Amino acid sequence: MAGKNTVLIVGNGGREHAFGWSFAKDSRLKKIWFAPGNAGTAEIGENLPLAATDVEGITRWAAKEKPGLVVIGPEAPLCAGLADRLRDLGLRVFGPGKTGAQLEGSKSFCKELLVSQGIPTAKAGRRPCILICVGLKIVCCKVKRCSVCASNYKQRVGCQI
Repeated sequence: MAGKNTVLIVGNGGREHAFGWSFAKDSRLKKIWFAPGNAGTAEIGENLPLAATDVEGITRWAAKEKPGLVVIGPEAPLCAGLADRLRDLGLRVFGPGKTGAQLEGSKSFCKELLVSQGIPTAKAGRRPCILICVGLKIVCCKVKRCSVCASNYKQRVGCQI
């Protein structure tokens, strides 16, 4: 068990490196882990072999090590509910839960919330679904055949812009 003067930083980008660099200046801090981290973070803490999106793996690791604080940088693990899972273990977490992370992770959710609450925002709308043709060119569903390769469509996917 690690204790309260330790921190786990989830992510592998510059933001997470900056968090770690700032934490490393605090002499009270005994240990910094990064999941997964990068070459720069390896110089100021310990990189763990866990992807930022490995919610199960990070949760298992945190349950065992019990870091004093967990800082989650990327939106993907936040949207997957990592902060909620770690809070359920009684850990202190910096980062929104799954519901709050929708504001960043889902542009349509955020826009609908802003509009429903009367918060000023730019106009937006949903475009019709798009089709992907056999030649993997993306065109609007109003076009019956791909204008680039003239093939028929293979797959239909939803589009929320």
